[in-house]
Amino acid sequence: MTATATQIFDFIDQNPSLLVERYEIDSSDFSVLRRALRQMIIAFQESDDIHAVDCAERLRISLFEWLSAPLPLDGSVESALRSIGAPDQVRRRWGSDIQSLQAESLSAAGRLAKRESPLRVVVAEVIDALRHAGEDFRICCHRNVVPAFLSLPVSKPIEPSDFLHSLGDYRSALPFDVLIKVGPLRGKGWGSVPDAVFTAPRFRTLRQIVWRGSSNEAGFGYDPAGLPEGESADAADDSGARARARAGLRTETFHRGDVCPTLVEGVHSVDDFSLLAERQRSVADGHRPAVLVQIDDHHGILYPPLSNIVSYSLSGSIDEEIIDRRIPGETLAEGMLLIMAVLDDEPKGAAVQSSHGHYSRIWKDRLRDEMLWRKETLGPRLARAGIDLANIGAALEHWAREPSTVIHAPQKRAHFEILVHTLDVPIDGAENVAAWAARAWSEIARGRGEAIHAGREGNERSEDMLIEWLRSVSDEIRELARTRAGFSMPVPKGPSLHGTVMFHRVISIDRGYKAPESELRVVREMAELERWRA
Repeated sequence: MTATATQIFDFIDQNPSLLVERYEIDSSDFSVLRRALRQMIIAFQESDDIHAVDCAERLRISLFEWLSAPLPLDGSVESALRSIGAPDQVRRRWGSDIQSLQAESLSAAGRLAKRESPLRVVVAEVIDALRHAGEDFRICCHRNVVPAFLSLPVSKPIEPSDFLHSLGDYRSALPFDVLIKVGPLRGKGWGSVPDAVFTAPRFRTLRQIVWRGSSNEAGFGYDPAGLPEGESADAADDSGARARARAGLRTETFHRGDVCPTLVEGVHSVDDFSLLAERQRSVADGHRPAVLVQIDDHHGILYPPLSNIVSYSLSGSIDEEIIDRRIPGETLAEGMLLIMAVLDDEPKGAAVQSSHGHYSRIWKDRLRDEMLWRKETLGPRLARAGIDLANIGAALEHWAREPSTVIHAPQKRAHFEILVHTLDVPIDGAENVAAWAARAWSEIARGRGEAIHAGREGNERSEDMLIEWLRSVSDEIRELARTRAGFSMPVPKGPSLHGTVMFHRVISIDRGYKAPESELRVVREMAELERWRA
């Protein structure tokens, strides 16, 4: 049931003030871990070593996850820290300063793993207290961190209806008592929450649980016109003038965890998200804003914000074309089918497309065989040949997996060609190895959407013809969509179009990404896409 405008206005009239209860979790060990991570990330970002940049991204993602969700601080923390290499490797590659920071953070992580995260304890206590008091609450978080909430040590399981994941969820919610938010308040990217929680509150109290020293995004949720005269949103302090900018807003701060007066006074608030993004600007040159369209539990596609994406609406209204171009986050919505057309430039390209997956079966079988009998030497051989990945063993396991939404393979064509040559893949007839590898790479690229022709490079005519054909088979598409989240259809051979059309169910749409052109409009694994979150 969606709230009416009358209900919202009545609620605001009856509740003119909004209380923000901010629980700051003090943990000397987490502060040590966080500070060491920040220093390592900054050092890696300043390096011109491509591996250092990769390490910076992995550590940055881990830090942001721990700051914005109630994740267990268990052995996964140590695994993240060791992902940059063993201590001796770190010292040899990046020097003793980085090694010391890694050792310091590993020591803190070991102590944190021996007990339940104090932040998780407080979040669980807040939820249990609200239930005991009979108050209606909602948890505002990204879908990806729901498992962290479900694993909290609470007296009663959290229900799916207790979560709000988007502005649409918030707008459709009836007024309630308490909104729970873990992490800093940010308008986009990691741990984002709609500005409407302050500009149009549907609750009486916001209970925010953060690690000590985590400041909110500058100017979040405040109208600059509401600030005191002569004060800018950028200059205003979170707990000061900006907090007074909204009439009736009160903030109360509580300290929990291993509270120590000296520690509390010595910790300065830092917006790690903004700080590290600022440091990353030199790395991000040439990147552009992007919107993530998630198409299943493990895959997503980044699009420029105003992209016109061909899609199928399963619940199209009378005034709406069922198959049409739509903008992600505006007219393209969750539940629709995103359509990716992989069209050959001419019908003679059918040799590759007619048996999609043919080449991957050959090289993957050879890879699995090599991993079974010569796994110990395969990684070093590939490294000597030029595949310079930090964790080649994990990469091989990934590439050997059966195809799903995409064909799992190296991200770079050069790496794939090295893999084919090293594996000595059996090739039928007298075909050249390079030509065979090129066809196999084309197959991989098609699955990722890299070979999409329609709608790109100005070929709008091809896209128009594709839409016309799709509308002619609309009923067939609907029948397939009833039982499948994703599927594909061949485009009938003809003088103008030839290829395959892939349909992906839109699971979620998320703003707050910046990525290079090469990462846009192609299917990637969600774990890979996290590096482009702003």
